[in-house]
Amino acid sequence: MPLLRKGGDRPDLGKMASAALSYMDRMLRFTDGERRFLEIFYRERRFDQSALFGGLSVRPNLGDHPSILWRLAKMRLDRT
Repeated sequence: MPLLRKGGDRPDLGKMASAALSYMDRMLRFTDGERRFLEIFYRERRFDQSALFGGLSVRPNLGDHPSILWRLAKMRLDRT
């Protein structure tokens, strides 16, 4: 399938997304802690590393990582 087409049938985005999500669902099996971390991160817009790592000793300033701060700020802006 060529990447760029002129006319004719176009790929169905819905079908492509459905196939990708189905594949990823089989590939990614989250633990309860991982699922809880994602729910807190995306629903509550906050970083809770204890949900992800439990009692493991992890860098205490992990939540200060620029990519985490950027994503949280973007989600908070998008919510308004």
